Amino acid sequence: MGVKKRAGSKLRLLAAGVGIAAIAFLSSLWVKTLDRGPAMAPSGGPSAAGSTPTGGAAPDAGQGLPAGDAGPGAYQVVDGQLFVDTDDDGTLDRIDTPALLDAVAAFSFTIFSDNKGNHVESDGFNRMVTWSAAAANQLAYLGNGDIVCPHSGYGPLSANLVDVWLPANPAFKAKFYPTVGDGENQYFSGAQRNWCGGRPLLQHAGILTFDSPPQIGRPETVQAVRTIAAEDRNGDKSPPAGELGCDYHAVIPSEPYRLHLISFTYADEPSDEPDVQLTERSRRWVMERLRSIERSGRDVVVVAAHSQCRWDEQLAPPRRERLYATADLIISSSCHTYQRWPAPTVEGNTAVMINSGQLALGENGFIRAHLVAGGDGQPPVLVTRYLVADRDVEPWQNHAHPSGSGTQLSVIGGRAIQGGY
Repeated sequence: MGVKKRAGSKLRLLAAGVGIAAIAFLSSLWVKTLDRGPAMAPSGGPSAAGSTPTGGAAPDAGQGLPAGDAGPGAYQVVDGQLFVDTDDDGTLDRIDTPALLDAVAAFSFTIFSDNKGNHVESDGFNRMVTWSAAAANQLAYLGNGDIVCPHSGYGPLSANLVDVWLPANPAFKAKFYPTVGDGENQYFSGAQRNWCGGRPLLQHAGILTFDSPPQIGRPETVQAVRTIAAEDRNGDKSPPAGELGCDYHAVIPSEPYRLHLISFTYADEPSDEPDVQLTERSRRWVMERLRSIERSGRDVVVVAAHSQCRWDEQLAPPRRERLYATADLIISSSCHTYQRWPAPTVEGNTAVMINSGQLALGENGFIRAHLVAGGDGQPPVLVTRYLVADRDVEPWQNHAHPSGSGTQLSVIGGRAIQGGY
């Protein structure tokens, strides 16, 4: 294989990323195809078992692979590494810097949680925003619970988010889609066990209005919000029955693609009443929203809830199968450390489930996700990396995480192989 001569713009991107690629950090990479057909490998890429059809190991940085017949944007995944035809010259470039990944992605989005009010004063939070906003195709910020929290020492910082920071940062607010967890319930209603007591965060974010009763605040993207039922409520601190609650389905367009977020409230308490933590109404509503999605190969489906680390295990088997058969990415939080789990075998698809870690406290990490469109006849690929915000420059280099997760590759059909970055 010869060394590829990149076009000038690509050479500058690579040069900008060389220093970044040398920095060691905690990260994880998943590659997930979005096709809903039979199990398959990317065109020209590895088999489900992770073989390298081009022969031998993946080439060194700066070396290319033949692109085959898939045309502009074509990719291969070889030994856990992503190669993309970045300038339609018939050779695939290894994608191994944030700048290159941003350049080849149709869109990107960010997932964070458990910062418990650390915002303006936190280097980690500000790095997350800076690194994400640097991507021209940044589509959304998904905050998966415990974003505000009145824990000792953090209360004033939470007030800074809802009263100061969000109003002063309209570009972030317009792309901010939070999930209500126990921290939100505690901050706004006084106790974690108050079901949907954290609803005001959705109002501060603009998902709902401050009208009485609240209305949908972003009808251009918020497709549905579940109405509160009498049996949902857990005391007089829960919002009134008949009003819009904390479970919502947003469809965020980035033509020709759509990012679906199905967000539902699931708090840590009351832990002795699991049917109050995650109500039957919420369980049924999530299934209804999943059934409402007509997959076209251009839909990216994210399902998010805060509690229980692996909340999917709280679902009855048929519902869990529906979740994994429809979603591409399932997000949990609350554990405060990044984790990922192998998907159960489900015919037609296996979603990737990831715990979002903890931003601004503890390991100080968050998730960046990029959709790579692919070439002719190739399904899009969703790439996720877990980044630790402990330095000023966005890192790339992947290293094994203390929880046991490292660089990962997920090909449709459910096979997961150790990545090669």
